[in-house]
Amino acid sequence: MLQCMQDNTPGFGLDLGSKPRDVSIDIQESDVVTFRFVINDEIQVLYAVRVLQSGEIVQTVRLMNKGSATSKVSYQTNLCISLNRASYGQLTEGGPVPLPESYNILRQGSRGGINILNPKLDAQLICLLQHNDTPRDIHDLKDHEARGMPLHVRVPGTIDVAGGSSCYIQAKFKLIPTSQYQNIPRPETKVWPTVDDRLSPWKSNIDLTTYILRRNMDYIFSNCTIPISDEAVCVITDHVALPLGWNRDN
Repeated sequence: MLQCMQDNTPGFGLDLGSKPRDVSIDIQESDVVTFRFVINDEIQVLYAVRVLQSGEIVQTVRLMNKGSATSKVSYQTNLCISLNRASYGQLTEGGPVPLPESYNILRQGSRGGINILNPKLDAQLICLLQHNDTPRDIHDLKDHEARGMPLHVRVPGTIDVAGGSSCYIQAKFKLIPTSQYQNIPRPETKVWPTVDDRLSPWKSNIDLTTYILRRNMDYIFSNCTIPISDEAVCVITDHVALPLGWNRDN
């Protein structure tokens, strides 16, 4: 992500390309964030990113055409990604833990599906793209392989938004621990959940001190606690720099 910011390049997933205006961002909960903005003068966009309980990441774009004529919206799905194991933070003299070879393989799946595999890691990322409730046509997508570097793949697309109406672009991603080809499950509903209607009794984006407190609690609950069983939770000091589970002194 930092490299994308430095190079002024799009991040991972759905990208509408156009320079947005009237941007507002709302972190609804620790697992839901929404972006609202306007493109092409008349297209209002609600872009929601949500992490589901099952582990999938869902990106949903709702395009609302406030004009009277049909508008064609161009976008792309950025799959510039490298599937790697995270490096281990170490506090002992044991020496470095070697990482598996960087080897990314992209294959076109079925019905809007894309598989990104790393056979050295025995894992894959499954992607599913669709317009409204219809799988996206990605027959032009070619297979790719990248050794020692991330994939650099962008899937272009267009969608027509009739005047005075709305439509959806959606992308769903799931990481699974196998390099054997898998299909991502089809969604049970016509449109994946976009926003969350849960209300926190103490949430207040207007009060800055309350917001800072809530985001700190979100960080602890979401990044630094690991359920061990129904009755036990491991608390780690930091999810990146010092991932040490403090269970000795609890």
